[in-house]
Amino acid sequence: MSIDDYGRWLESIEIDGAVYRADLAEPKYAARAGLPCILAVDGLPPRFEEQLVIAAQLCDVPHTWRVQPCRSVDEVTPEILERGKHALSRDRLELNANIITYLSRAESGELQFLAAGAIRNKLSRNFENDEYPVVSRSIVVPELRDRGIGSFVVLHRFSAVFRYFRKSPKAIHFGTESSKILQAIKRVEAEAKIRFVHIGDERYTASDGTHSIHDYLCFLPHYREGLARACDMIAEQSIRPENALLLKDAFAQFAEGGIGAVKGIELERLYAEAKAFLRPELDSHVGFELIDEFFQVKKAIGAVDP
Repeated sequence: MSIDDYGRWLESIEIDGAVYRADLAEPKYAARAGLPCILAVDGLPPRFEEQLVIAAQLCDVPHTWRVQPCRSVDEVTPEILERGKHALSRDRLELNANIITYLSRAESGELQFLAAGAIRNKLSRNFENDEYPVVSRSIVVPELRDRGIGSFVVLHRFSAVFRYFRKSPKAIHFGTESSKILQAIKRVEAEAKIRFVHIGDERYTASDGTHSIHDYLCFLPHYREGLARACDMIAEQSIRPENALLLKDAFAQFAEGGIGAVKGIELERLYAEAKAFLRPELDSHVGFELIDEFFQVKKAIGAVDP
């Protein structure tokens, strides 16, 4: 199966009486990890929930599912396990986190839990939109880390998200402070021919305090074109069309280079100037909806210039 097929769920698997959609990874990923196969399962079969929660505590990166940093399985007490299950449940209920579970199957038929990761259609508790999906937290079991499974988990979810929700995405978001994740993203960009840009930083509160993480957004081609058309429409309705054309150029630079090319506050200034010179005789104006939506997305993410 190629990267283009991930998220089509061409396979299925029955676990404890329930049938799940599944993707079978290309053999090279399983071979790299020394496994007979890697199967991505759309959902979290209940029998693997505890393994996921335990693995989430044995992680050196702060995240929502980690309620107490632990150095070994023995340190994950029943109380920590229950808190971890509650955190996972809250993520699924409040942020629509859809869990994808990664398994291997031995020749005997026994299933081995490898990893899990989430895809969601909520940028925040109050902003739900299928067209701005988030590829969020992923966890690999400790004994299988540094064997390429994490890279595949990243690659698979970023491939699957293109067709996961009811509407095709305009832009895809993720946030991280992990250099390993960013290395895996480079592979995603090369194979999927897309580009993620740093759009700002957010303050993220986990169980052990507040952290700063980098926010990234992939502007898909039709979204970039839509923003450009919106700026052209604003220019047609303006006393000073050059302001809207400056905004159009800034959006193009931002979509290509993020805040390294144009600061977020500069985008906001240019947009305010473009709106200030609309022809007063017009009863209504067009072109604003998509640009307003962009700033709503950025606010929902919490991305600000560092």
